[in-house]
Amino acid sequence: MIEDPIPASLSNADDQLIFCNLLKAHSYCILHLDDDSSFDTLQAFRHRADCFFKDGSIEDRSRLMKECMNAEFRSTDDYEIVDFKFDLKKSITDVQDFIAWSNAWARCADKICRHFLSILARHIDIPVEALIKPLTSSHDHPANASVLRVTHYNAASIGFPMHTDTTLLTLSPFGSQVGLEYLDPSCSQWTQPEKISQEIAANYDANRLLLVHVGDLLTFLTKGYFQPAIHHVIASTKQRIGAPYLLRVHENHELNTSQYHTQRQIDNLIEIEDVSYTHVKKLLDTRGQKLGTTYGKISDTRRYFKQMVAKKAIQKERMIN
Repeated sequence: MIEDPIPASLSNADDQLIFCNLLKAHSYCILHLDDDSSFDTLQAFRHRADCFFKDGSIEDRSRLMKECMNAEFRSTDDYEIVDFKFDLKKSITDVQDFIAWSNAWARCADKICRHFLSILARHIDIPVEALIKPLTSSHDHPANASVLRVTHYNAASIGFPMHTDTTLLTLSPFGSQVGLEYLDPSCSQWTQPEKISQEIAANYDANRLLLVHVGDLLTFLTKGYFQPAIHHVIASTKQRIGAPYLLRVHENHELNTSQYHTQRQIDNLIEIEDVSYTHVKKLLDTRGQKLGTTYGKISDTRRYFKQMVAKKAIQKERMIN
């Protein structure tokens, strides 16, 4: 069952408790963006992203992104991906609109995610700094390691394979089409949070709806208190744009949580000292590979089935028209 969205501001204790309990129980949560300024930024970003993928060719988009020092572009037969890594201390105003508004939304998303981390830390009685400090820039790596991943899926594509994110949190506005699904490992069933009920649709603006889910690093740091969200993307009859914000730490950052254990025992915080995140990431990648072995076939079967359904629906529509 999909829960009603809660305000992304999480301004009262009841909403904060519901938020934490949902992430504990399901690894993801639906929220509605109640800050008008952030919503305006999101809508402007969406409009520019839509225009970016509609205008020109893949070659044009690839060439443009190669000229942007903050972006990495790649494509397959099924999708195109632009990964943005911005210095969030600086706003961009003098470049192509899509890049500028991507930067603006990334700044909003980063602020929201850090707010969520603070609430989660207090909920499980660990120092907020233990989750926030790994995100802090330093002299060695001043650029932001988090990624705004703007993905354009072709109609009736195979989607994106099952995986977990090597993040603390991932924040995703609802896609332009239903496609993101989460796996419930207890029953091997997939949930479609973007496919909202009529009741939710009547009471909430779908453009304001967000999804946040747990990443592997948060699972690692909290000793498994929060479990990572297993997810994939399935086919749609129309093109789909998704834009998850991946809250990541720098690979050369050294994780040190032992300092927080000197004064008291902290049950839900792993105790490590000067361990490079590069080594932790290898551990997380290995765990991800095991999940792929366990659930990969379930994901592949569903994605291929949904692709066939989408193709048949498109063919039927063409015959009618």
